[in-house]
Amino acid sequence: MLGLVLVGMAVGYPCAAIALFITQSWIAALATLSLSGMLAMLGLGLRLAVIPDDPAWPAG
Repeated sequence: MLGLVLVGMAVGYPCAAIALFITQSWIAALATLSLSGMLAMLGLGLRLAVIPDDPAWPAG
């Protein structure tokens, strides 16, 4: 779970900085931070949930 939060922060903060630089609006930057961070967390979480575990190798 902490890894998902860190991914969301790693994606969200740069996107928010770009939005703040382009629009000069804190509201747009906060909206971009929350949306991009949430999408990054959902994307990674879904990817981790879809990847199947390695099958156990039979002994012998």
